[in-house]
Amino acid sequence: AVRSVLAKGVEFVPATGKSRRGAYQSLGELGNDLRRFYDGHRVGVFLQGLIVYGKGGDVIYERVLSDELTKRLVTVARARNETFIAYCGDRIFCEKENELTDLLETFHEPRPEKVDDFESQIIGEMAIHKIIFLGTVEGTQEIRAWAEQQLPKRDVKLVQAMPDMLEFLPPGASKGYGVQRYLEHAGYSQNQLLAIGDAENDLEMLQWAGIGCAMGNGLSLVHEIADFVVASNDDDPSGVADALRRFAGAEF
Repeated sequence: AVRSVLAKGVEFVPATGKSRRGAYQSLGELGNDLRRFYDGHRVGVFLQGLIVYGKGGDVIYERVLSDELTKRLVTVARARNETFIAYCGDRIFCEKENELTDLLETFHEPRPEKVDDFESQIIGEMAIHKIIFLGTVEGTQEIRAWAEQQLPKRDVKLVQAMPDMLEFLPPGASKGYGVQRYLEHAGYSQNQLLAIGDAENDLEMLQWAGIGCAMGNGLSLVHEIADFVVASNDDDPSGVADALRRFAGAEF
């Protein structure tokens, strides 16, 4: 379905919480097709909209966490013996390696690089786009409750794409805002956007799009705000294919 719309000259732009490297690796051969469509560049909205690459492959928008907030999160993670990772563009860093950090590669993300001390090696030395705490569902709920009580909304945004992972983003960041920046760059209007999503991190994007489609297997709150609910990931054709056929003229 994606190849069908690309053949018609319709842009297909990944918008994801993954890194650019992880997103394109997840797409497999389709990722190679996208690179050919964009003249060899890996275009898209990545890391929950925190970094956006335009048609020429250059960064057209970027947001990073403050050093002060990063230090506080690292301190809390150590005190609670939590596993955390920091995304710095296409690289991921951690202070300890375990079965949780090993899981990143199953999502096609780069393997986290272990460092001995975040304060001296990462904070102030690298642009940190987001931090993720990895753990159990119960532990993640506890961390979220702490964060909502202790961290002002003006300093951080919390996002959950999975129940056992909590993401800390710069305030005001979202995939929806990143998509807006891409549309401005590419010369498209809001009404020309078809967005497809299934999770909490898709809400702003779906609400803002000209047509917002929720995957059939998506969260109930995503279904509530979407314009349409399409097939699920596991259906044949999939929800993405269903949406592209109904609203973008895909043929398959």
